[in-house]
Amino acid sequence: MAEALGLLEGCTRRLVGGDLSSPDERNAAAVDYLRLFALVCFGWVWLRMTLAAPRRDDGTDHGRRIVATARFFAERVLPQARGLAAQIGAGAGAIMAPDADWF
Repeated sequence: MAEALGLLEGCTRRLVGGDLSSPDERNAAAVDYLRLFALVCFGWVWLRMTLAAPRRDDGTDHGRRIVATARFFAERVLPQARGLAAQIGAGAGAIMAPDADWF
């Protein structure tokens, strides 16, 4: 979660005032940035839910299920943040390369 949050913060800094702050760069990053933001938000929610989950001695499996699902998210879904950050960092070059008359 900390790594994903760090990636989001880095991308945000680059989009707001860094090397990706031009309109073309922001537009090229828009969808990937929103997906990255959503992943980090979901990760934060799962982290909060694990902290609030009932402990094992309550006689139910509810807490274990929450922790298992959160672990799945952290290990199998949240790593997508690295790829999204890389896509954002790639910039707008490939997106803006085709001429308008190609369409």
